[in-house]
Amino acid sequence: MPLVKSVLPPDLELKRRTIAKRHNQLVILLACGTFALLFVVAIFVPHGRTHHNSALLCLLGVISCEAYGIYRIFQYDYSLCRRWGYVCHSCHTPLFGRTSPWLKGICPKCEESLF
Repeated sequence: MPLVKSVLPPDLELKRRTIAKRHNQLVILLACGTFALLFVVAIFVPHGRTHHNSALLCLLGVISCEAYGIYRIFQYDYSLCRRWGYVCHSCHTPLFGRTSPWLKGICPKCEESLF
């Protein structure tokens, strides 16, 4: 049960919760993968003064993988919004990831009512 009550109709609220649940699962999976990759890099990259470049290169690779993962999660969120109809009826903008349309019932982009 959320601490703040949503003002969305039940069908839109169900779509929002389903997309949010999938989003959270993907973020946890990405975080676990990142920590596992950092652990592998910490163990297998040679240590010492002469190996700073290889460690830095591996760290930059992990950071770029993390950034790409975040980008792909947001793209997947938007595709779920379009597939399940969690978009504004007037401007057709995906509502997930925007500034809390479920609190006010207003599209954050075009400021039309979602009802």
